[in-house]
Amino acid sequence: MQASELPELLDTAAYHNAQNEDFIKQLCAERGLAYDPEQWRAGPQADAVLEELAALKTFERANFLKPRPQVEQPLDVSEDEAREDIANLRRMFPGLAEDAVVAVYRGFAGNFETAVEMLSLALAEGHEHV
Repeated sequence: MQASELPELLDTAAYHNAQNEDFIKQLCAERGLAYDPEQWRAGPQADAVLEELAALKTFERANFLKPRPQVEQPLDVSEDEAREDIANLRRMFPGLAEDAVVAVYRGFAGNFETAVEMLSLALAEGHEHV
């Protein structure tokens, strides 16, 4: 058994709500190994593996939570048309901050109809009526 296999084996055991000894017996049977309970007693190596797994999980979580750089969505319309659309959206939704209107519009690649629909839905949901 390789250390790299442990996270998947742990997930499998947890998913099946397996008891440790039963899971180990089944694993040995699947791999054609003789089961000797003494070989499966935790020792200092087990603590080292658990520490390594905990450090790896911490690293993965920290990496996942890092803010990602914002990539601006390319627009499917010209800059002039985009300015006009944003001006129209601002007139239609005067209570919204300009940066929110621009973000929604750009988030949908300059699709005016989709931006109107999404802003309308968001406002309706915020006021709990349609």
